[in-house]
Amino acid sequence: MAESGGSAGGGGKLQDLVQFALTTTLFEDLSESEMMDLLRRCTRQRVKSMDYIIREKEEGESLYYILEGRVFLVREIEGFEEFLGILEKGDTFGETGLLRSSVRTASVRARTDCLLLNIEKSVFEDLPCDLALRLMRNIALTGIQKLGMANELIDKFHRQVRALTEKEDVDFEKGEDEYVEGLDDPKL
Repeated sequence: MAESGGSAGGGGKLQDLVQFALTTTLFEDLSESEMMDLLRRCTRQRVKSMDYIIREKEEGESLYYILEGRVFLVREIEGFEEFLGILEKGDTFGETGLLRSSVRTASVRARTDCLLLNIEKSVFEDLPCDLALRLMRNIALTGIQKLGMANELIDKFHRQVRALTEKEDVDFEKGEDEYVEGLDDPKL
């Protein structure tokens, strides 16, 4: 269910929301009045626990900012939905859809009941240039944070694979040689 921009409850609650949002990466360089203007332009969406918010491989043209609640990031791998991580209040997802029409690379499900700020591509494109530029920079910073999260997952999986393969007495030097030889492949 989408709610219009407007006020989100009482003035005190809205003011608390604005103050919190301004401390997060996405909105860190905005003024209070710019944040209020952005809130008026965007919609808010309530989502029940375990509902899908976005689905992998669907088209998307918006960014979501978590106002309340927690979400799972999941991805289908070989027919199974695999857990990637959890995002919570102040985190974002769907950034690529805001910047260009794209296919979603993961699904997002509500872990708890959530309240989301939905920044649609059309809203973003209508923002004053200086505000859009600052938001673009902050979106890039959130992407860098997500790359860090992805690197942690890769490290975790690598440790798990290494632990399993050590039990099988695998020749890691041979594997390293094959990897290095692959780097010399002119097709890469």
